[in-house]
Amino acid sequence: MMGGVNLSTNRGTNWTNLNSTFTLTQFYRIASDPNNPSHLIGGTQDNGVQRTTGALKWDVVFGGDGGAVCFNPYEPNFILSENQFNNIKRSTNGGLSWQAATTGLTGNAEWIAPIIAHPDSSGIFYTGRQQVFKTTNNGASWFQWSTGISGTVRVLAISKSDPRIIFASSSNSLFKSGNGGKTFSYLQTGLPDRIITGIDIHPDSPDVAILCVSGFGSGHIFKTSNGGYNWTDISNNLPNTPVNDLIIYYPGIPTSIYLAATDVGVFATNNYGQEWFELAQGLPNTVCLDLDYNLKGNKILVATHGRGVWEFTGSISFISQANTGIGGKTILFQNYPNPFNSYTKIRFTLAKPQNVELSVHNILGKTMEVIIKKFLASGNYNFDFFAMNLPSGIYFLRFQIEEETFVKTLVLIK
Repeated sequence: MMGGVNLSTNRGTNWTNLNSTFTLTQFYRIASDPNNPSHLIGGTQDNGVQRTTGALKWDVVFGGDGGAVCFNPYEPNFILSENQFNNIKRSTNGGLSWQAATTGLTGNAEWIAPIIAHPDSSGIFYTGRQQVFKTTNNGASWFQWSTGISGTVRVLAISKSDPRIIFASSSNSLFKSGNGGKTFSYLQTGLPDRIITGIDIHPDSPDVAILCVSGFGSGHIFKTSNGGYNWTDISNNLPNTPVNDLIIYYPGIPTSIYLAATDVGVFATNNYGQEWFELAQGLPNTVCLDLDYNLKGNKILVATHGRGVWEFTGSISFISQANTGIGGKTILFQNYPNPFNSYTKIRFTLAKPQNVELSVHNILGKTMEVIIKKFLASGNYNFDFFAMNLPSGIYFLRFQIEEETFVKTLVLIK
Protein backbone atom coordinates (compact mmCIF):
# COMPACT_ATOMS: atom_id res chain seq x y z
CA MET A 1 0.00 0.00 0.00
CA MET A 2 1.38 3.42 -0.99
CA GLY A 3 1.49 6.46 1.30
CA GLY A 4 -1.26 9.06 1.56
CA VAL A 5 -4.94 8.20 1.93
CA ASN A 6 -6.30 4.73 1.12
CA LEU A 7 -9.83 3.35 1.63
CA SER A 8 -10.99 -0.12 2.52
CA THR A 9 -14.65 -1.14 2.48
CA ASN A 10 -14.07 -4.75 3.50
CA ARG A 11 -12.17 -4.43 6.77
CA GLY A 12 -8.74 -4.17 5.21
CA THR A 13 -8.82 -7.05 2.74
CA ASN A 14 -8.63 -4.66 -0.22
CA TRP A 15 -7.60 -1.05 -0.46
CA THR A 16 -8.33 1.75 -2.94
CA ASN A 17 -5.80 4.54 -3.41
CA LEU A 18 -7.47 7.96 -3.12
CA ASN A 19 -4.42 10.04 -3.95
CA SER A 20 -4.90 10.69 -7.67
CA THR A 21 -5.58 14.38 -7.00
CA PHE A 22 -3.62 14.58 -3.76
CA THR A 23 -0.07 15.89 -4.15
CA LEU A 24 2.35 14.10 -1.84
CA THR A 25 5.78 14.83 -3.33
CA GLN A 26 8.44 15.82 -0.80
CA PHE A 27 10.34 18.74 -2.28
CA TYR A 28 13.65 19.84 -0.79
CA ARG A 29 14.24 22.80 -3.14
CA ILE A 30 12.43 24.77 -5.86
CA ALA A 31 13.64 27.29 -8.46
CA SER A 32 12.01 29.20 -11.31
CA ASP A 33 13.44 30.46 -14.57
CA PRO A 34 13.99 34.23 -14.13
CA ASN A 35 12.87 34.75 -17.72
CA ASN A 36 9.93 32.31 -17.74
CA PRO A 37 7.91 32.17 -14.49
CA SER A 38 6.10 29.00 -15.63
CA HIS A 39 9.33 27.00 -15.95
CA LEU A 40 9.94 25.36 -12.56
CA ILE A 41 12.48 22.76 -11.48
CA GLY A 42 12.69 21.21 -8.02
CA GLY A 43 14.68 18.63 -6.12
CA THR A 44 12.70 15.99 -4.24
CA GLN A 45 13.22 13.20 -1.74
CA ASP A 46 13.45 9.80 -3.51
CA ASN A 47 11.75 11.14 -6.66
CA GLY A 48 14.67 12.90 -8.31
CA VAL A 49 14.68 16.32 -9.90
CA GLN A 50 11.36 17.25 -11.46
CA ARG A 51 10.37 19.86 -14.01
CA THR A 52 7.25 21.59 -15.33
CA THR A 53 6.68 24.36 -17.85
CA GLY A 54 3.27 25.29 -16.48
CA ALA A 55 1.32 22.03 -16.30
CA LEU A 56 0.27 20.47 -13.00
CA LYS A 57 2.00 17.28 -14.12
CA TRP A 58 5.75 17.30 -13.41
CA ASP A 59 8.32 15.24 -15.32
CA VAL A 60 11.26 13.52 -13.64
CA VAL A 61 14.41 14.71 -15.45
CA PHE A 62 16.77 12.51 -13.46
CA GLY A 63 16.35 10.14 -10.53
CA GLY A 64 17.69 9.69 -7.01
CA ASP A 65 17.31 12.30 -4.30
CA GLY A 66 17.19 15.76 -5.85
CA GLY A 67 18.68 18.91 -4.37
CA ALA A 68 19.32 22.52 -5.24
CA VAL A 69 18.50 24.02 -8.65
CA CYS A 70 19.97 27.17 -10.16
CA PHE A 71 19.29 28.88 -13.50
CA ASN A 72 21.78 31.04 -15.36
CA PRO A 73 19.86 34.35 -15.11
CA TYR A 74 21.17 35.57 -18.47
CA GLU A 75 21.20 32.35 -20.49
CA PRO A 76 18.40 30.21 -18.99
CA ASN A 77 19.19 27.23 -21.22
CA PHE A 78 22.05 26.62 -18.79
CA ILE A 79 20.77 25.10 -15.54
CA LEU A 80 22.55 23.36 -12.68
CA SER A 81 21.01 20.87 -10.28
CA GLU A 82 22.21 17.98 -8.14
CA ASN A 83 21.64 14.63 -6.56
CA GLN A 84 22.45 14.06 -2.93
CA PHE A 85 25.89 15.10 -1.68
CA ASN A 86 26.40 17.69 -4.44
CA ASN A 87 26.53 15.31 -7.39
CA ILE A 88 25.93 18.16 -9.82
CA LYS A 89 24.33 17.76 -13.21
CA ARG A 90 23.89 20.44 -15.82
CA SER A 91 21.57 21.11 -18.72
CA THR A 92 22.49 23.19 -21.76
CA ASN A 93 19.07 23.01 -23.42
CA GLY A 94 16.66 24.39 -20.84
CA GLY A 95 16.27 21.20 -18.82
CA LEU A 96 15.45 18.76 -21.61
CA SER A 97 18.59 16.68 -21.01
CA TRP A 98 21.24 16.55 -18.30
CA GLN A 99 24.89 15.52 -17.98
CA ALA A 100 27.20 14.96 -15.02
CA ALA A 101 29.04 18.16 -14.07
CA THR A 102 31.38 17.31 -11.20
CA THR A 103 34.77 17.78 -12.90
CA GLY A 104 37.08 19.47 -10.40
CA LEU A 105 34.85 19.04 -7.34
CA THR A 106 36.54 17.43 -4.33
CA GLY A 107 35.82 16.87 -0.66
CA ASN A 108 32.65 16.11 1.27
CA ALA A 109 29.34 17.88 0.83
CA GLU A 110 26.06 18.28 2.69
CA TRP A 111 23.12 16.07 1.72
CA ILE A 112 21.65 19.14 0.00
CA ALA A 113 24.48 21.48 -1.00
CA PRO A 114 24.00 25.07 -2.16
CA ILE A 115 24.31 26.22 -5.78
CA ILE A 116 24.11 29.95 -6.55
CA ALA A 117 24.65 32.08 -9.65
CA HIS A 118 26.71 35.24 -9.97
CA PRO A 119 24.24 38.14 -10.26
CA ASP A 120 26.19 40.03 -12.96
CA SER A 121 28.24 37.52 -14.95
CA SER A 122 26.75 34.81 -17.14
CA GLY A 123 28.25 31.36 -16.68
CA ILE A 124 29.62 31.89 -13.16
CA PHE A 125 28.17 29.68 -10.44
CA TYR A 126 29.31 28.77 -6.93
CA THR A 127 28.73 25.64 -4.90
CA GLY A 128 29.84 24.49 -1.47
CA ARG A 129 31.65 21.47 -0.17
CA GLN A 130 34.41 21.87 2.42
CA GLN A 131 35.27 25.08 0.62
CA VAL A 132 33.50 27.14 -2.03
CA PHE A 133 33.97 25.94 -5.61
CA LYS A 134 33.51 28.12 -8.68
CA THR A 135 32.77 27.56 -12.36
CA THR A 136 33.08 30.11 -15.15
CA ASN A 137 31.68 27.87 -17.90
CA ASN A 138 28.21 26.94 -16.64
CA GLY A 139 29.43 23.92 -14.69
CA ALA A 140 31.49 22.23 -17.40
CA SER A 141 34.38 22.32 -14.91
CA TRP A 142 34.96 23.54 -11.36
CA PHE A 143 37.89 24.70 -9.27
CA GLN A 144 38.31 25.32 -5.56
CA TRP A 145 37.92 29.03 -5.08
CA SER A 146 37.89 29.72 -1.36
CA THR A 147 40.01 29.36 1.74
CA GLY A 148 39.08 30.09 5.33
CA ILE A 149 35.97 27.94 5.80
CA SER A 150 35.92 25.14 8.35
CA GLY A 151 33.32 22.39 8.17
CA THR A 152 30.98 21.65 5.26
CA VAL A 153 29.17 24.49 3.53
CA ARG A 154 25.40 24.35 3.94
CA VAL A 155 24.26 27.84 2.83
CA LEU A 156 25.67 30.39 0.35
CA ALA A 157 24.36 33.90 -0.32
CA ILE A 158 25.81 36.54 -2.65
CA SER A 159 25.05 40.25 -2.69
CA LYS A 160 23.33 41.47 -5.85
CA SER A 161 24.52 45.05 -5.37
CA ASP A 162 28.10 44.08 -4.50
CA PRO A 163 29.02 40.52 -5.58
CA ARG A 164 32.29 40.76 -3.69
CA ILE A 165 30.22 40.09 -0.56
CA ILE A 166 29.37 36.41 -0.02
CA PHE A 167 28.16 34.70 3.15
CA ALA A 168 28.70 30.99 3.79
CA SER A 169 27.55 28.87 6.69
CA SER A 170 28.71 25.53 8.06
CA SER A 171 26.45 24.06 10.73
CA ASN A 172 26.15 26.92 13.28
CA SER A 173 29.20 28.86 12.02
CA LEU A 174 29.00 31.90 9.76
CA PHE A 175 31.72 33.09 7.38
CA LYS A 176 32.00 36.17 5.18
CA SER A 177 34.05 37.04 2.12
CA GLY A 178 34.70 40.56 0.87
CA ASN A 179 36.57 39.54 -2.28
CA GLY A 180 34.06 37.47 -4.19
CA GLY A 181 34.56 34.27 -2.22
CA LYS A 182 38.33 33.97 -2.56
CA THR A 183 38.92 34.18 1.19
CA PHE A 184 36.46 33.86 4.06
CA SER A 185 36.68 34.99 7.67
CA TYR A 186 34.76 33.53 10.60
CA LEU A 187 32.22 35.92 12.14
CA GLN A 188 31.76 36.01 15.92
CA THR A 189 28.04 36.67 15.72
CA GLY A 190 26.37 35.77 19.01
CA LEU A 191 23.81 33.72 17.07
CA PRO A 192 22.19 30.67 18.75
CA ASP A 193 24.10 27.39 18.73
CA ARG A 194 21.80 25.94 16.07
CA ILE A 195 22.20 25.10 12.38
CA ILE A 196 21.96 28.07 10.02
CA THR A 197 19.38 27.17 7.36
CA GLY A 198 19.04 30.31 5.24
CA ILE A 199 20.60 33.70 4.46
CA ASP A 200 19.30 36.47 2.20
CA ILE A 201 21.13 39.72 1.46
CA HIS A 202 19.15 42.86 0.67
CA PRO A 203 19.30 43.59 -3.09
CA ASP A 204 20.15 47.24 -2.45
CA SER A 205 22.64 46.94 0.39
CA PRO A 206 25.35 44.36 1.09
CA ASP A 207 25.31 45.41 4.76
CA VAL A 208 21.70 44.33 5.34
CA ALA A 209 20.86 40.64 5.54
CA ILE A 210 18.49 38.27 7.32
CA LEU A 211 19.33 34.78 8.56
CA CYS A 212 17.33 31.86 9.95
CA VAL A 213 18.18 28.87 12.13
CA SER A 214 16.72 25.45 12.76
CA GLY A 215 15.59 23.85 16.01
CA PHE A 216 13.52 25.06 18.93
CA GLY A 217 14.16 27.69 21.55
CA SER A 218 14.46 31.45 21.58
CA GLY A 219 15.36 33.19 18.33
CA HIS A 220 14.70 31.88 14.82
CA ILE A 221 15.25 34.87 12.49
CA PHE A 222 17.98 37.48 12.83
CA LYS A 223 18.90 40.67 10.98
CA THR A 224 22.16 42.52 10.48
CA SER A 225 22.62 46.10 9.30
CA ASN A 226 26.42 46.17 9.52
CA GLY A 227 27.50 43.39 7.21
CA GLY A 228 27.03 40.46 9.60
CA TYR A 229 29.13 41.63 12.52
CA ASN A 230 26.10 42.05 14.78
CA TRP A 231 22.70 40.35 14.56
CA THR A 232 19.35 41.30 16.12
CA ASP A 233 16.61 38.78 16.87
CA ILE A 234 13.49 39.73 14.86
CA SER A 235 11.54 36.54 15.57
CA ASN A 236 9.10 38.27 17.95
CA ASN A 237 5.70 36.52 17.65
CA LEU A 238 6.83 33.74 15.29
CA PRO A 239 5.90 30.23 16.48
CA ASN A 240 8.64 28.32 18.27
CA THR A 241 9.42 26.09 15.30
CA PRO A 242 12.35 25.54 12.94
CA VAL A 243 12.70 28.12 10.15
CA ASN A 244 14.05 26.50 6.99
CA ASP A 245 14.40 29.39 4.55
CA LEU A 246 13.63 33.08 4.19
CA ILE A 247 13.64 35.86 1.61
CA ILE A 248 13.53 39.63 1.49
CA TYR A 249 10.54 40.45 -0.71
CA TYR A 250 11.78 42.84 -3.41
CA PRO A 251 9.31 43.27 -6.31
CA GLY A 252 11.60 45.73 -8.08
CA ILE A 253 11.22 48.25 -5.25
CA PRO A 254 12.30 48.18 -1.59
CA THR A 255 9.70 46.91 0.88
CA SER A 256 9.58 46.13 4.58
CA ILE A 257 8.38 42.59 3.80
CA TYR A 258 10.19 39.39 4.75
CA LEU A 259 8.93 35.84 4.18
CA ALA A 260 9.89 32.75 6.18
CA ALA A 261 9.34 29.05 5.44
CA THR A 262 8.84 27.08 8.66
CA ASP A 263 7.84 23.62 9.82
CA VAL A 264 4.27 24.90 10.25
CA GLY A 265 3.78 27.02 7.13
CA VAL A 266 4.90 30.32 5.61
CA PHE A 267 4.96 33.50 7.69
CA ALA A 268 5.34 37.11 6.57
CA THR A 269 6.05 40.51 8.07
CA ASN A 270 5.61 43.97 6.60
CA ASN A 271 7.48 45.86 9.32
CA TYR A 272 10.94 44.29 9.22
CA GLY A 273 10.04 41.53 11.66
CA GLN A 274 8.26 43.46 14.40
CA GLU A 275 5.14 41.36 13.77
CA TRP A 276 4.61 38.15 11.80
CA PHE A 277 1.45 36.55 10.45
CA GLU A 278 0.78 33.28 8.66
CA LEU A 279 0.54 33.59 4.88
CA ALA A 280 -1.94 30.73 4.68
CA GLN A 281 -4.34 31.54 1.78
CA GLY A 282 -4.80 27.94 0.65
CA LEU A 283 -1.40 26.59 1.65
CA PRO A 284 -1.65 23.28 3.54
CA ASN A 285 -0.47 23.21 7.13
CA THR A 286 2.75 21.39 6.32
CA VAL A 287 6.54 21.59 6.52
CA CYS A 288 7.83 24.27 4.14
CA LEU A 289 11.51 23.89 3.23
CA ASP A 290 12.33 26.39 0.49
CA LEU A 291 11.18 29.69 -1.00
CA ASP A 292 11.71 31.16 -4.45
CA TYR A 293 10.65 34.56 -5.75
CA ASN A 294 10.22 35.19 -9.47
CA LEU A 295 10.38 38.91 -10.18
CA LYS A 296 9.07 38.72 -13.74
CA GLY A 297 5.93 36.88 -12.67
CA ASN A 298 5.77 38.41 -9.17
CA LYS A 299 5.35 34.83 -8.01
CA ILE A 300 6.32 33.31 -4.68
CA LEU A 301 6.98 29.56 -4.75
CA VAL A 302 6.99 27.29 -1.71
CA ALA A 303 8.56 23.82 -1.67
CA THR A 304 6.84 21.62 0.90
CA HIS A 305 8.00 18.31 2.30
CA GLY A 306 5.00 16.18 1.47
CA ARG A 307 2.49 18.43 -0.29
CA GLY A 308 4.34 19.40 -3.47
CA VAL A 309 5.02 22.96 -4.67
CA TRP A 310 2.64 25.85 -4.15
CA GLU A 311 2.66 29.29 -5.72
CA PHE A 312 1.32 32.61 -4.48
CA THR A 313 0.62 35.29 -7.10
CA GLY A 314 -1.67 37.70 -5.28
CA SER A 315 -0.82 40.75 -3.23
CA ILE A 316 0.72 40.06 0.14
CA SER A 317 -2.08 41.61 2.17
CA PHE A 318 -0.99 43.51 5.25
CA ILE A 319 -3.62 45.32 7.20
CA SER A 320 -2.89 47.09 10.48
CA GLN A 321 -5.43 48.48 12.92
CA ALA A 322 -4.56 51.88 14.34
CA ASN A 323 -7.26 51.95 17.06
CA THR A 324 -10.62 50.41 17.91
CA GLY A 325 -14.10 51.40 19.02
CA ILE A 326 -14.07 54.82 17.33
CA GLY A 327 -17.76 55.08 16.33
CA GLY A 328 -18.71 57.75 13.78
CA LYS A 329 -18.73 57.14 10.03
CA THR A 330 -17.30 54.48 7.79
CA ILE A 331 -14.92 56.16 5.33
CA LEU A 332 -12.71 54.95 2.48
CA PHE A 333 -9.92 57.48 2.00
CA GLN A 334 -8.15 58.13 -1.29
CA ASN A 335 -5.06 55.99 -1.67
CA TYR A 336 -1.68 57.70 -1.46
CA PRO A 337 0.28 58.18 -3.62
CA ASN A 338 -2.07 58.34 -6.58
CA PRO A 339 -1.03 57.97 -9.36
CA PHE A 340 1.36 55.29 -8.12
CA ASN A 341 3.99 52.91 -9.45
CA SER A 342 3.43 49.39 -8.10
CA TYR A 343 2.89 50.39 -4.45
CA THR A 344 0.34 52.55 -2.63
CA LYS A 345 -1.21 52.93 0.83
CA ILE A 346 -4.93 52.48 1.45
CA ARG A 347 -6.76 53.74 4.54
CA PHE A 348 -10.30 53.26 5.75
CA THR A 349 -12.35 53.79 8.90
CA LEU A 350 -14.91 51.21 9.96
CA ALA A 351 -17.65 52.55 12.25
CA LYS A 352 -18.84 49.21 13.60
CA PRO A 353 -17.70 45.54 13.54
CA GLN A 354 -18.84 43.85 10.33
CA ASN A 355 -17.87 41.87 7.24
CA VAL A 356 -15.89 43.86 4.68
CA GLU A 357 -14.61 43.23 1.18
CA LEU A 358 -11.92 45.36 -0.44
CA SER A 359 -11.29 44.64 -4.11
CA VAL A 360 -9.73 46.11 -7.25
CA HIS A 361 -11.59 46.21 -10.59
CA ASN A 362 -10.63 47.29 -14.10
CA ILE A 363 -12.61 49.82 -16.15
CA LEU A 364 -14.81 47.01 -17.51
CA GLY A 365 -15.80 46.01 -14.00
CA LYS A 366 -13.80 42.78 -13.94
CA THR A 367 -12.47 41.85 -10.50
CA MET A 368 -8.68 41.91 -10.74
CA GLU A 369 -7.90 41.18 -7.13
CA VAL A 370 -9.75 40.64 -3.85
CA ILE A 371 -7.50 42.23 -1.25
CA ILE A 372 -9.53 41.68 1.92
CA LYS A 373 -12.64 39.61 2.57
CA LYS A 374 -13.15 39.11 6.28
CA PHE A 375 -14.84 40.26 9.48
CA LEU A 376 -13.16 43.31 11.07
CA ALA A 377 -13.65 45.15 14.32
CA SER A 378 -14.42 48.88 14.24
CA GLY A 379 -11.41 51.15 13.94
CA ASN A 380 -8.96 52.86 11.63
CA TYR A 381 -7.10 50.58 9.22
CA ASN A 382 -4.01 51.00 7.07
CA PHE A 383 -3.20 48.70 4.18
CA ASP A 384 -0.14 48.34 1.92
CA PHE A 385 -1.11 47.37 -1.62
CA PHE A 386 1.43 46.04 -4.12
CA ALA A 387 0.05 46.06 -7.67
CA MET A 388 2.88 44.04 -9.20
CA ASN A 389 0.53 41.79 -11.15
CA LEU A 390 -1.46 44.60 -12.75
CA PRO A 391 -0.56 46.51 -15.92
CA SER A 392 -0.65 50.30 -16.09
CA GLY A 393 -4.16 51.73 -16.24
CA ILE A 394 -7.14 53.10 -14.36
CA TYR A 395 -8.69 50.86 -11.70
CA PHE A 396 -11.47 51.15 -9.16
CA LEU A 397 -10.99 50.33 -5.49
CA ARG A 398 -14.28 48.95 -4.19
CA PHE A 399 -14.96 48.84 -0.44
CA GLN A 400 -18.09 46.82 0.34
CA ILE A 401 -19.63 46.72 3.81
CA GLU A 402 -22.95 45.26 4.87
CA GLU A 403 -25.08 48.30 4.03
CA GLU A 404 -22.98 50.46 1.70
CA THR A 405 -20.35 50.48 -1.05
CA PHE A 406 -17.50 52.98 -1.44
CA VAL A 407 -15.40 53.44 -4.59
CA LYS A 408 -12.13 55.26 -5.25
CA THR A 409 -10.17 55.58 -8.50
CA LEU A 410 -6.64 54.20 -8.65
CA VAL A 411 -4.19 55.30 -11.35
CA LEU A 412 -1.34 52.85 -11.87
CA ILE A 413 1.63 54.04 -13.95
CA LYS A 414 4.57 51.70 -14.50
